[in-house]
This record gives sequence, C-alpha cells and structure tokens, in this order.
Amino acid sequence: MNRILGSLASALFLCLAARSHAAFDCPLIEGKEGGDRIPLIFYAVGYTQSERASYEADVQAALDLLWMHVPYRQFRHRFSVYRAWTPSLRSGLSDQSDDSTFLRAVERGGYPRTEAGFVVFRGDTNYACKGRDQAFVIYNAGIALVNADLPGAVTYDRRLSVVPRNLHALLHEFGHAIGFLVDEYETGGGSGSISPFNNVSLTINRDSIPWKAWIDDSIPIPTPATAKYADVVGVFEGAGYVSTGRYRSEQQCQMRTGGFGVYCRVCTQVLVSSILGWTGDGAGHQVAVDNVWPPATWVASQPSILTGGNVFVHRFSQDSLPVSLRWRFLGNWLPDVRETLDVASLPGDGVLEAVLEANSPFIRDPVKIPRDTLRWTVRKAAGTQARFGRLDGIRRMGPAMFMVPHGVPVPQWARSANGKRVPLKVVARTADGWLLGGTYGFAVLSLPDPSDVKTESDGGLR
Repeated sequence: MNRILGSLASALFLCLAARSHAAFDCPLIEGKEGGDRIPLIFYAVGYTQSERASYEADVQAALDLLWMHVPYRQFRHRFSVYRAWTPSLRSGLSDQSDDSTFLRAVERGGYPRTEAGFVVFRGDTNYACKGRDQAFVIYNAGIALVNADLPGAVTYDRRLSVVPRNLHALLHEFGHAIGFLVDEYETGGGSGSISPFNNVSLTINRDSIPWKAWIDDSIPIPTPATAKYADVVGVFEGAGYVSTGRYRSEQQCQMRTGGFGVYCRVCTQVLVSSILGWTGDGAGHQVAVDNVWPPATWVASQPSILTGGNVFVHRFSQDSLPVSLRWRFLGNWLPDVRETLDVASLPGDGVLEAVLEANSPFIRDPVKIPRDTLRWTVRKAAGTQARFGRLDGIRRMGPAMFMVPHGVPVPQWARSANGKRVPLKVVARTADGWLLGGTYGFAVLSLPDPSDVKTESDGGLR
C-alpha cells in the first residue's frame, strides 16, 4: 500500500464526468455551521441512486474512524460535516475511459486515476453544492469515497482525498489534507526533490530541524532506530521516499504506515496547529474572531487611526475553542482588560495591540501556536472623554456602534448629527452585552435616545 500511496502522491488529477450532473446535495449531517468551524465534505464516487444508503453508511464509518483517533477526537466540535451526494450512472469503477462514474475515476492497475487535469474543470458550474458559492467545495477539505475495494488512496492538492470504502488509508490521507503533512515512508516515490516540511527534515543540524523544540538534549542526532529510542522524538533517517538524507521525528507514525493508526507527536502538533489556525476567510489570519471594531490593521505602514471611543474584539464563544486575548499599549501589557477597551483610558497616544492566541497542550513549538496581532494607532482628539460619555451604562464604540450591557433596555434608534432617527440592529451578543450597529452613511451618531428602547430578549433581538 505504501508503494502505491507514494507513487500516486502527484498522479491524481480529477475531472468531472462528460455528462451533465446536477449540483451536489450537501446536507449538514454533524456539527454547526459558521464561526471558526472547518467544513468537511464527503463526496460520493461510484454510488448509484439505489446505493445511496450504502454511501451514507460508508460516510458514517469514516467519521467513526476519524473521531476515534487523536487529534480529531479532541477537536470534533471544530468540524462541520457534509454529505455531497450526486448519483453515478454505474456502480463502482471500471477501466473504460467513457465511464459515467462521477469524477470520471477509472480503474488502472487496481487504483483510481483520471485522464484530465481537475484544475481545468474547477470552473464547471456542476462542481458546487446547491445554494453555495463554488469556493465552498474548492477550498475546503474533502474526502471522495470510492465505491470500490482498492489497495491505494491519494490526496490531490493537499485538500481532496480519494479513499476506497474499506478506509484503510483514511487517516493517512486526511493527514495530507488537513495538516499538509508529507509522506514519511522510504519507498515508492523515487529520489525526487522535496521541500523541507513540518514533519520531514533535510538536515541533522539541531538548530535547523523543524521539530527541534521536541528533541531532548540527551537524544543523539541522527537517532538510531533501536528499541532504546522506540518511543522518543528524535531524528531518524529515512523519509520522503528515500532511505538516506531525509529524516522523520519518530520511528513509527501514521504518515509512515497508512494502517498504523497513530500520528507521531510532531505530526499531531502540525495537525492541531492547522485545525486551530483555520479561519476560513482567506485573508491570512491565524486566529478566527467574530467581530472587531473599529477595523484593525496587520500592516504597520497602514495604521488604523483611533481618536476616541471604544475598541471591541469579540472572540467566538460557546462550543468553539477559547482564544486568549491580551492588550498591549506602547509595548506594555495592560492588566484586567476585557473584550472592550476605552481609548480614553490609555495614557497618551501610540500603538495599541490586541494579541490573540489559540494554544493547546499538543503544541510545544511556539512557532506553531496560531497567533494574530491586531493594531491601531491612537491619536486622541481633545475632549474625547467628554464626547464619548455613557447613558445608563451604554457605551459608544465608534461611529454608528454602541455597546449595551446586559440588563439595560436595548435602544431601537439613535440620533444622527442632523437630528434624524437612525435604526439600530444587533450585531453580536457578547460577554459585555449587546453590540449594536447603525447606518454607516452617517458620519456621527449621538448616544441612543433613552425613549427609544425595548426590553432585552433573545427572541426579539436575534
């Protein structure tokens, strides 16, 4: 199996069937949508309409296998699982190039290959889930379950894994798709070039090894593959399809043997870092947050200017992973600050930073901790404290934004600078209270009119 997996690492290019198919039915079958959750999509390949129940059972078997193992068991709540169903016209796979099986997978020597580049067909309107943007299926992790007993499996573009229904290589391939891990076995791929990666090293220089934070000083480098070092993190020769000159962190790992069932500690760290660092917004952020106001910047040369009001950074709550939040002003940490910070309380002008971290006991290397720093440049105007006052505990967050503490009646309206009533709507519910937003067409809004309020209630505000 390892030989097949290695030889296929770059061989699979998927294409859509020549015949027209409707868009996928993609029901959510586990988890919740939105926030910092990772969509995981199971595609049906080679299942006819009469075999839909079999496909759904195979999806459940795959999920049962994933949730059984570290680290997916610990982070199950971070995934939103979908079944992408469209029937094939023929059951299983054949060796005919005109086969109508979905994704046009055909059997060649016992494993699936394809005849044209999948990337060429990504613009096909059929390759989408009903009611969703096509990016939903292109950029999220996917598992194509093949209705056939095949000895091999592959991952294309480190996102889409093609796995037979016997699931013998599911964990191995999913390590590629979620953690971008590379193969650690020594055969099947030849001696071609490979870039240094999180779980394969091209050097035995201790300071340059990607997982140096895990190696105790007493461990020899390179590390002998003997019983004495059977359960330690070291630098073992043989990885990346060759037996010499490339190194792995442990003697055994799921990325070395597709049926072993356990990831090594370094691969687990990479997977957890990838899971915690998934934000889904494509903007290069490392930590997902629910709401930030006023907008921050990640680029020092393009400062976001604050002259007063409040700064608000709302993390995802409830069942998603807690993210730590700390504030720093002029390089000094600020104590006891919650999600809302009053600019007027800062001692002068300068750079304000909100530092977010998603940590985990699975991560030992500080570089692997998903971390973001949001920045604002404070240039307070005269009279800031007086202008941004309070009304029954209501705080102004900036133009057209207000924070209403829990227990205080929630305003329906505010007054603009020209006296007109401007409707307010709930943007988010936070630990501090209700975040309200108004119409951005008005440059200035006064504090909410105390006569325009309604009683706080979940049903009336969401």
